[in-house]
Order: sequence, then structure tokens, then C-alpha cells
Amino acid sequence: MANADLRYVYDVVEKDRRDAVAHEAYVRQEGYQEGEKKGMYKIIANMIAKGLLFQDISDMTGLSLAEVRTFAAQKQAS
Repeated sequence: MANADLRYVYDVVEKDRRDAVAHEAYVRQEGYQEGEKKGMYKIIANMIAKGLLFQDISDMTGLSLAEVRTFAAQKQAS
């Protein structure tokens, strides 16, 4: 009986540890992606300021033309 209780406690602790590791990995990945997105938007803002065509920005960044136009409109409004 004691072995079964110890095994249960071990399983609970191990599950908590694995959950914490998985959560930390998820948070790091989300933070990385958010930072990457902010960096790309900064570059796009510079491209727009330099007068590049929206189509060229779209081609270079992989964003759709509509996304580039929306970004430019939001930047202009702020």
C-alpha cells in the first residue's frame, strides 16, 4: 500500500514538473514570435518611410498586400 501511495505522489509531482516545463517552453515561443513580429513591423515602417511600394514590401516580407496597407494605415492614423 505504501508503494502505491508513493507512486501516486511521484506521478503527481512528475506531472506538475512536466506541465511547468511545457508551459515555460510555450511562453518562450510566444515571446519569441511576438518579438519577431515587432521587429518585422519596425522594418516595414522603415520601408514605408523610405517610399518603397506596398507590393514590393509585400513581396519582401511575405505579408499580403492587404496586411501591408492595413499596417500603413494604422501607422498613419497614430
